[in-house]
Amino acid sequence: MIPIVIQSGDPECRLSTALWRALRPFHSTALIARERIAASSSPPDFLIVEGDFFRVELPGNAIAIYTGSMDRPPAIPKHGIAVVATASPQVRKAVAQSGLPAITCGLSAKDTITLSSSTADSLLISLQRGITSFSGAPVEPVEIPLTLSCPRNPLLVLPVAAVLLLLDHLPQFAQLSL
Repeated sequence: MIPIVIQSGDPECRLSTALWRALRPFHSTALIARERIAASSSPPDFLIVEGDFFRVELPGNAIAIYTGSMDRPPAIPKHGIAVVATASPQVRKAVAQSGLPAITCGLSAKDTITLSSSTADSLLISLQRGITSFSGAPVEPVEIPLTLSCPRNPLLVLPVAAVLLLLDHLPQFAQLSL
């Protein structure tokens, strides 16, 4: 099981639900969010947990996602990988000082994952630098078209794309509709 812990300074964060919907067609997935618990019928491959109250040690295959603006430094695990989808200097500094490998997501040319273009019903996501997936495979820079079922905040979609790329799901992007 791979735990995915989401810490967000945004009380309206819908990232956990979007991630659960993206992983569910391919994996058994459990979700524990602010006011929602959902699980597949089989033991989960992924456990998505949303909340800023975690101070637990995560295994090496964990993914810690940071979004929104946070008033206090986030809990940074000693193992795993960070997906940083926030412009908060405090969060970026805390992750950088932790030494945890990180993938940044945002609308800046400095971010690892960003947008090339967007329309009301599609996004063109750009992986600007190569990353290494959990399987150890290199994921080279690429542009990924994504169909949207309704307008979405790109800052919600980019961390989902980061997780899917870490899990070697590049071919499934064509089937994905967020």
